[in-house]
Amino acid sequence: METTAKAVRATADVLRQQQQDHGGAVVPLTKTAPAAVNDGLSYLAKHASSGTILRFSKEGKFYQPTQGDAELPEGTELVCHWDQARAGFQRFNGKGERPDIRIDLIFGGKPPERSELGDDDTSQWPISDLSGKPEDPWREVQMVPLESIETGEIFVFQTMSVTGLRAVANLLRQSSRMAAKDPEQLPVIKLRAGGFDHRKFGWVRVPAFEFVGRAPKTNIAAAATSVAAD
Repeated sequence: METTAKAVRATADVLRQQQQDHGGAVVPLTKTAPAAVNDGLSYLAKHASSGTILRFSKEGKFYQPTQGDAELPEGTELVCHWDQARAGFQRFNGKGERPDIRIDLIFGGKPPERSELGDDDTSQWPISDLSGKPEDPWREVQMVPLESIETGEIFVFQTMSVTGLRAVANLLRQSSRMAAKDPEQLPVIKLRAGGFDHRKFGWVRVPAFEFVGRAPKTNIAAAATSVAAD
């Protein structure tokens, strides 16, 4: 744990120096064409640290459910540890019970397939309060570690919504392409709130991640924290 803490501080110190050297801004991304994704770029974590859960609300806010729903403001700049992202499924077991979670690293690991989890009998599925129809008890989940460029604090952005999963997939795709050009750097992103007009639900807010720079890679990984608040 001490080694991890030192790594966090080291990254924050390097970023602060980088900002000073470039007039208070992180080094901007170059406008080179995306390179093909190299599967061999997987950077597996050697250390683990707990991260603060970060989610996106239907009101368009990034919030921390384990910190009294404290908001992380839109525009916050974070280092994206894309190669330590995890994916899989979570099964809710009712109020007061801890969920079952089956996840693994996306890059270098093997996230489970839905067909491997059981619970295939739709007649035994719980009834959704929203649709009134049987609902799969296993829900897809993705988790991405994000590191504050100011303090080195680790947040774990977690999502199970369709729009959230799509946003994370886009984030990881762009990050891996960037790594193909410069494997020793990690992307720096800004939290953004986007949206679209849905013909049934009206304006739907969605999370977005704006690429604004790059930062040196470090051996930091966020723990496989439960999607449900502890």
